[in-house]
Amino acid sequence: MQAQGLMNENTGTGPGTPPAARNYTIEFWRFVFASLVFYLHYEVYIYMHWASVSGIPGMTRMFEGAYVAVEFFFILSGFLLARSAEKKGLGEANWKTSGQMAFQYLKKKLFAIWPSYLLVLLVLDLLAFLRGASFSDFFSYFLQNEWSISFLGFFGFGPLMIHAVWFIPAMVCSGYIFTALLNRAKYLMLYFVAPITCITVYSYLIVTFGHIDEHTAPAFVLTHGFFRGLAATGLGIITFYVYKRLLAARWTKPRILLLSILELYAIVRVGMLAINRPHEADSAKVLFYLPILILSSFLCLTPLSRVLNNPLSKVLGKLSLMIYLSHEILILYHDLLVMPILKQPHRRLIDLPVVLLIEILLSAVLLLVLALIKRVYRKVKER
Repeated sequence: MQAQGLMNENTGTGPGTPPAARNYTIEFWRFVFASLVFYLHYEVYIYMHWASVSGIPGMTRMFEGAYVAVEFFFILSGFLLARSAEKKGLGEANWKTSGQMAFQYLKKKLFAIWPSYLLVLLVLDLLAFLRGASFSDFFSYFLQNEWSISFLGFFGFGPLMIHAVWFIPAMVCSGYIFTALLNRAKYLMLYFVAPITCITVYSYLIVTFGHIDEHTAPAFVLTHGFFRGLAATGLGIITFYVYKRLLAARWTKPRILLLSILELYAIVRVGMLAINRPHEADSAKVLFYLPILILSSFLCLTPLSRVLNNPLSKVLGKLSLMIYLSHEILILYHDLLVMPILKQPHRRLIDLPVVLLIEILLSAVLLLVLALIKRVYRKVKER
C-alpha cells in the first residue's frame, strides 16, 4: 500500500484518524520542547542566581543541554515554510511575486505572535508597578519595551526585555529570506543555499565556540543567533523535501518497524543530549535526531506518533508559544507565584513537575485573557 493511502499529505494524519487542520503529534512535541526551554531558564535563574541571593545552596543544573530545544523550533519552522510554498505551487516566480510572498509571511508571523507577546510585556509592567516600582521606573520600563515590541533589540538597537525572545526575530527573519528564495528559485534553495548555509554555520559555531548554542555574540553586523536561525531553518526545508520523497515510498510493515526504531532512538538521544549534558560539540548530533522526530510525526505511521495524534496534544500545542513567552513572569515573580506552593524548594523531583504545572496554568489564564480581549475587539469593530 502506498503512503498516500495511509495518510493525509496536508495533515500527516494516519489511517483511521479524522482529517485535522494540523498535525497533533507535532503539537505534542512543540509542548515538550517549549517545556525544555522553560526548565533550562528556570534552573539558570532560580537554582543558580536566585538561590545564591537568598542564601539557599544552589544545585547542579540538570537541563544545561536543553538549549537544543530551540533547534527543534527552527527546523520545524523551515519544514512548515517549505510545505506552505509547495502548496502554493510556486518555485519559479518572478522577484515581485517572491517579494510579496515574503512580506505576507512576515505579516502573518508577526501578527500571530504580537498579541501574546504584548500581553506578556503588559503583565510584566503591571507586576513591576504593583510590586513597588515608582511611576518613573514604570515609565522607563515601558519606554524600553519599545525595542522589545518591535524585536529590534535582537539587532542591537536596545535590550530585549524577555531574553528568550531572541529566537522569534531570528526565526521570522530566516523565514522571510527563505520564503523569497523558495518562491523564486526552489531548486537553488533546496540543493545549494540550504545545505551550504547549514553546514557552514554549524561548523563555524562548533569550531569557534565548541558547541552550537551561541546567539548573543556579534557576527558581522548581526548576531550568531541570526545565522543559527538561517542554518536550522535551511535544515527544516531539506527535511520537508525528504518528507515528500518518503510520502511516495511503499510503506510495508518492516519499514514502519524501522521507522519506529529510528523514532524511539531519536527521542532517547535528544533526551540524553538535553539532560545532564553541558555545552559541547556532541550537541550538534540533534541536527540528525530532530529531523527524524519531525519526519516521523508528520508521516504518522508509527504506533507512538498515532497515539500522540490526539486532541490533548492539540491543546498542549496551543500552550507552547505562551509557555515560551510567559515563563519569565514565573521566574521573575517566583516568590509570588511558586514559593507559596513549594514551601521547601530544591527538591528537584517535586519542584520541576510543580513549576511546569504552574506555568501551564499561567499560560492558560493568559490565553483566556487574550481570547477575551480579541472577542471584545471584534465586537467593538463590528459596531
